[in-house]
Amino acid sequence: MAYTSASGLYVKMTSSMMESSSALPTSNTSNIVMLYCHGILGVFTIIANAFVIATYARSKTVRAVAVNVYIFYLAIADFLVGLFILLATFIWGMLSYPELPTLVCHSWTVIKHFAFLMSALVIILLSFDRYLLVVNPLRYHTSLTIGKIHKIVVTVGVVCFTYCIFMYALSFLFVVPSSPSDEMNFHVCIPYQETKVSYLVVVTFIDFVLPFSVLVMVNVAFFWKLVHKMKDISNLNTVPAQSLQKMGSTEVNVDPTFPEKIDNLTKIEKEIKPSHPAKTLLVQEKAKLRRIAKKLTTYVLVFLICWLPFEVASCLPACGVTVPPSVINVTGLRISSNSLINPLLYAVFQQRYRKMCFQCKYLSMCQVSKTSS
Repeated sequence: MAYTSASGLYVKMTSSMMESSSALPTSNTSNIVMLYCHGILGVFTIIANAFVIATYARSKTVRAVAVNVYIFYLAIADFLVGLFILLATFIWGMLSYPELPTLVCHSWTVIKHFAFLMSALVIILLSFDRYLLVVNPLRYHTSLTIGKIHKIVVTVGVVCFTYCIFMYALSFLFVVPSSPSDEMNFHVCIPYQETKVSYLVVVTFIDFVLPFSVLVMVNVAFFWKLVHKMKDISNLNTVPAQSLQKMGSTEVNVDPTFPEKIDNLTKIEKEIKPSHPAKTLLVQEKAKLRRIAKKLTTYVLVFLICWLPFEVASCLPACGVTVPPSVINVTGLRISSNSLINPLLYAVFQQRYRKMCFQCKYLSMCQVSKTSS
């Protein structure tokens, strides 16, 4: 059975679960496990991303940082994954996959595709934002305002949603039923069984290969600029000591009758080296760049680990390789776990978000106590 990539992810997973059981989902142990995994993962995904969204909405400090705009929209996309894909699939499966209206099936499929793809696109925008910060920090802070970032992400979202609608409409030309009975599956939002290889290749390229390639290229360019900038900072870091040495040698040549000045100058040099304001700023800048580099490396690795297994499994049927339904289910949950990992990496592990979380909780408790008194 061939299938599309992110656009048909949970449709395919649901099809696999339905194939393994001809009656209720509770009649098969694997179905029970998969459905409850959907539900548990969906609940945690919704809670984690709702925390990020609420923190951004309530905290002026968080909203004042430009990079947090990307984190906010990433949380919205991942929230849709948890709600309309994970939790909705769990509820639908526990209800024994009832027939749904055609409009609901159309809308649900498009939203699932949009949520996954938009999450990947926001990660790319965030990586490109970090690249611009390293290349030209002054221009970044003056030209790329918070309002412009909102417009950029919203524009990308509109284009992404339009693309998802177009590809879903186009799928009716390339996805054909393998038997007449398969046409009835559409009432439960299950697509036709066989997909043409050309359509599968195009969707996989646009949904995974292209975003991941852009993400890798942006991060390679970032590290290239980072290496050169770290070298420049290291060169600047040696300037104060060299200047002091020149001052010391000049002082000895000019006034050899006061050798004690050399000792005093050496002491001053040792005292200035670690505590000089310019050096302190350079050390802080290097530490900041290293943190950004580590974070971007982690983001790319997490994206690859979560997405690659399913994308490989989705292309195997086109090569004539049979993929068991259990592999589809496991790799599908793995790609969905990215929506739970994202808010942890981008927000919860950041000290500012954690601090604002406690502040919001404290303010809420104060308001409750005031109203009760």
